[in-house]
Amino acid sequence: MGVVVVPVIVDIERGSEKELEGGFRVSGRNVNLWVRVYHTNYGKRVRLTVSYNDGYRWVNTPPIWLGRDLLDELVARLSRISAMLI
Repeated sequence: MGVVVVPVIVDIERGSEKELEGGFRVSGRNVNLWVRVYHTNYGKRVRLTVSYNDGYRWVNTPPIWLGRDLLDELVARLSRISAMLI
């Protein structure tokens, strides 16, 4: 029987002056979802990146920048999915 890897959410420290508190990482088997919050020239935005292991190396996806409206929509959709799991 293999080891079951349960995804875990971990807080991450700020990496730069423009980065705001509240960033986190969701880690699973060979996949990480990084969520960081930045203050940019366009206001406060969330930078979302995914890194995954392709069997040989870690690959980082280009960042997706989310403003408040798009982030609210993402949260609403994830909430609807979560409600189906009850």
